[in-house]
Amino acid sequence: MFRNPRTIELLLYRFQCKADLNKIEDVWDSAILQELLSKNITIDGQTQDYAYGELETDVFIALTCDGISVHKGIGAHRSQTEYACFPLDLIILNLPPEVRTQDRYVYSLGVIPGPHELKDLNSFLWPFYLECTCGLQGIRTYHSLDNKLFPMRFYCPLSFGDLKAMIKLKGTVGVGALKPCHQCNVAAVRDTWSTSPISNTYYVPLMVPGAGEDRLETEILNNLRTHSEFEETYHRLDMAGSKAERKRIRRETGIRQSCILSLLPYFDMARSVPHGFMHAVYINQFRALIRLWRGEYKGIDSGTGTYVIPGAVWKVIGIETRRAVKTIPAAFV
Repeated sequence: MFRNPRTIELLLYRFQCKADLNKIEDVWDSAILQELLSKNITIDGQTQDYAYGELETDVFIALTCDGISVHKGIGAHRSQTEYACFPLDLIILNLPPEVRTQDRYVYSLGVIPGPHELKDLNSFLWPFYLECTCGLQGIRTYHSLDNKLFPMRFYCPLSFGDLKAMIKLKGTVGVGALKPCHQCNVAAVRDTWSTSPISNTYYVPLMVPGAGEDRLETEILNNLRTHSEFEETYHRLDMAGSKAERKRIRRETGIRQSCILSLLPYFDMARSVPHGFMHAVYINQFRALIRLWRGEYKGIDSGTGTYVIPGAVWKVIGIETRRAVKTIPAAFV
C-alpha cells in the first residue's frame, strides 16, 4: 500500500477532507468516525498517549460480508441453497469515494465456501481480529516516499453487508423473532389479522391495528440498542448454565451469540454495523411496493384505494425506465 506513490497520495484524502456533521456526503461526515478521531487509543485497558487517526499514515478500514449464490442453475435444476459462498472483503476508508470500491483497492480476506450457509462467523473472523489488535500498536511498514520504516496503525470501526450478514456478525436472532431488529428494542407482534387459518408470523407495524399510537418515535427511535447492552447480553449468554436459559435470553433480548469484533476497543456494536440501505430499501422495500402496486402482494387487494397500477401502464414504465438508463450521469452509477 505504501510502496506505491500514487496510492500514498490517495490515502491522504482522509487526512485532508473536511467533515461536515450537518450533512452526509461521505463516510467521514458520520458522527461515529468523528468521535473516534477525538479519542486516545486503548490497549488492554491502558490508554495510550496517541489518538485514533493522529498520523496521516493511520488507516481506517471497513469489513464487508455478503452471502452470494454463484451457481443458481436453470429451471428444475435451480440451486436449492441461497448461499454458495461468503466473501469477506476490506474497504479502505482513507481513499476518496470515487476509487474506494474499485477492485484494485479492495482487499480480500478470503471466501467462506458453501454449499451451506455458515453457522458461526466468529470462527472465520478470529484471524482478522488478531490482526486488528496488532493494528492498534502499529505494524512496521516501509514508506516509499519517506524512505523509512514507520508503525502503520489501522482500525476497523465499521462493517457493512446485507441483513443476513449483519445478523450473523452481531449475533442477533433476526426477522421473525419477538425482538427482530439489531438496532432497536422494538417488540414484534403476532399477525392475528391474517386470513390464513394458522399464522405464526411476527412483524413490526408502525401502528398496531386497533391502537391509536404511532410506534415510530416511542418504541423505535427512542428505544435504540447500546453497546453496553450488547456486552451485558453477551456476558449473560456466556454465563448461562443451560440451553433453556440461553433460549430464554435469546427470546427476551433478540441476541443469540457474541461478536468477536466487540472485543476491539473502538468497535461499537450499536453503531458500527448500520443497516444496508441498498438491501433494506432498494431490494426489499421497493420490490414489495411494486408487488403491492401491481396488486400481487400476499393476496391484498386495494380495498377502497386506487393505488393499483394497470399492467399496460407498467409496461410503459418499464420501457421508459430502460430508455432513461442511457441519460443517467455516470456519477450516479
